[in-house]
Amino acid sequence: MSKNHHYLPQFYLKGFVNDCGQLHYYRKNYEAIKRGYQNYKKVYPSGIYYELGLNTISLSSFGHEDIDLENDVFMEKDDRYAKAFIDMKEKYNYNVHEMPIQTKADIVEFVLGLYWRVPGRWERLKALIKEDGLLTGD
Repeated sequence: MSKNHHYLPQFYLKGFVNDCGQLHYYRKNYEAIKRGYQNYKKVYPSGIYYELGLNTISLSSFGHEDIDLENDVFMEKDDRYAKAFIDMKEKYNYNVHEMPIQTKADIVEFVLGLYWRVPGRWERLKALIKEDGLLTGD
């Protein structure tokens, strides 16, 4: 069953919330800007940066259950990443030189891993494969 999958994880967004647990969210709207309106609103992290079923791989046509990458892969890693971000702020006060290598590695892995979460990633991967000649053997 597909559900909302956040391509910018909620644990990360929660690092920027106000006392009410909301973010100031801005969606660029050129028509509103022309009329002098700002398009800001307050939202909870659960309400933005998601797509329905983004991280679901459908295998039903092959007689198998769908794979939900959100639950099967990302959640476990996100728990580790969330701890690294909390430690970076609370234990090490953003001092990179004091952080242990594992904390640094978790933060770098999180940032690099965002590439695989965003909408359109499969198309970009196919393009990379095609450009590198992996499909043609060049």
